[in-house]
Amino acid sequence: MEVFRIAKSKFIDDLSGAGSRLHGGRWNKKGTAVVYTSCYRSLAALELIVHVPQKNLTNDYQLAIIDIPEGINMKIIYAESLPEHWRTVSINPHLQSIGDRWLAEGIYCILQVPSVVIPQEWNYVINPAHPEAKEIRIVKTEDLILDERFVTN
Repeated sequence: MEVFRIAKSKFIDDLSGAGSRLHGGRWNKKGTAVVYTSCYRSLAALELIVHVPQKNLTNDYQLAIIDIPEGINMKIIYAESLPEHWRTVSINPHLQSIGDRWLAEGIYCILQVPSVVIPQEWNYVINPAHPEAKEIRIVKTEDLILDERFVTN
């Protein structure tokens, strides 16, 4: 399966989850490392746009195309199983608890979750500490070229 990750150029090859460990995210609390990816380039771009203020959207971002080999253990979370207000802009501690339980169980390398931005599409959260994570590879990186209306230089 091919997934996509956008990051600043200097971090694009880093699949350690260091950024999420330092800052936390929707599906992990600060202190736990995960790597956030999306099912499409466009969803990855939308996730970036909603999380990064426009003044910080520079031309210094790249997109990584990542291969998750078939057969890697994946847990799927469906929107129907989430609390009513799971799509809030602010981080929901309940969703972080779901992610932290997934990490603590250690069974699944990947957590497939609906995107808050477009809930009919999927984000894939990678546990870089899972033994299967060593099979996940960056196939290619490329410059992220956004429409100039999104980017402030």
